[in-house]
Amino acid sequence: RLLKQGREEAPMYLGDDWPTAERRGNLTEEQRKALREVLNQKKRALNTAWLDRMANHSQFFVEKMTLFWHGHFACRDARPDFLLSLHNTLRFHALGNFGDLAKAVTREAAMLNFLNNQQNRKQSPNENFARELMELFTLGRDQYTEEDIQEAARAFTGWKLNFSGDFTVNERQHDDGLKQFRGAEGPWDGDDIIDLILEDRQCARFIAGKLFRFFVSETPDTERIEEMAEVLYAGDYHIGKLMEHVFLADWFYDAQYRGSIIKAPVVLVSELNRQFAVEYENPQVLMVVQRLLGQMLYNPPNVAGWPGGRAWIDTATLPLRLKLPSAILNQGIIEWTDHGDMPEDAFMVRDRRPRRDRFAQRLQAVPDWSVFLKGLPEDADGDLLQELLLAAPPSPMAQAVLTRSTGDLQSRVLEILSLPEFQLA
Repeated sequence: RLLKQGREEAPMYLGDDWPTAERRGNLTEEQRKALREVLNQKKRALNTAWLDRMANHSQFFVEKMTLFWHGHFACRDARPDFLLSLHNTLRFHALGNFGDLAKAVTREAAMLNFLNNQQNRKQSPNENFARELMELFTLGRDQYTEEDIQEAARAFTGWKLNFSGDFTVNERQHDDGLKQFRGAEGPWDGDDIIDLILEDRQCARFIAGKLFRFFVSETPDTERIEEMAEVLYAGDYHIGKLMEHVFLADWFYDAQYRGSIIKAPVVLVSELNRQFAVEYENPQVLMVVQRLLGQMLYNPPNVAGWPGGRAWIDTATLPLRLKLPSAILNQGIIEWTDHGDMPEDAFMVRDRRPRRDRFAQRLQAVPDWSVFLKGLPEDADGDLLQELLLAAPPSPMAQAVLTRSTGDLQSRVLEILSLPEFQLA
């Protein structure tokens, strides 16, 4: 239903008690400090509210698509209300028309601020927004000329925010003259520029490639991406129709694509939270987890977003990722039965003394195992558990360990979740 409808009608809401739009220059130092603290509190609430929604919303796929666009239209801003507005725009259009989404994003306060379009005036065009629109949002690198950037920047002159933070076009600062853009001439504005970009199949190819790497495999497959691009272009850039095509395609379920994506940190955390109905005494501790794993919601490293893939894994993050399931679900304890051949990369094997882990103490997570175990037989074998929990089959060494496992059902689940293969999707 969602794929065909193309829109999600339930925005995220965090109350109406946002800070007023008073000019900071009129505030005392103490008032500015208090305002910064309020903004920080709201930003933390925004972060944890989305993680909670990822775990509990009935339409998890909408959350996954919103996360994809969150990385695609990467943006930072000090104003959490601006970030929330952008978030809900991404959510609303997540499975709809890409052109509508792109046009809506160009009107968002957070994006206009982040890419300096507030400074884009007829007398002195600022090219930052136009450059990133083409390079990162629609066409990709080396698919445009410097003249394209210059002319597109003219089309977006005067697109800015009023004092209340609402989108407006300042007619005195907007250049309404003729522009030469990608072989076309006219008195184009920003919407016209996006329409002209959409006419180029390269735009469909660029979006299809990013969706392929996010949902199918981190190793590009030119044939499959071209197929997806054709569906997207022929379908008037309807994202839901494209995703329906992908999920119904036989090749999507090929063995070569199983376990070919390293889970993003927030996907890893939200998956555990969802499957085991985890509650936290202080949900904001998950912001610490995000920072340690390298993906803080609403705080991408730059306008290109998070690089993903193998960038998620390094000598600091891998041990923590392997440790995370036991820290969240069992106070940091995994009771492996050691036969002297434990997998070298199984982090929790190093210390075989059952004890409460310090990291788990800080998390203070309370899982509800009954949610996951409901319907599972007590004698569920390793093959069934692996089918439920792993996208890729475990290595021969890990398989040998799991086969000899003598623990109870909960222990066997933890053993599987602590394998490197659980990090893959």
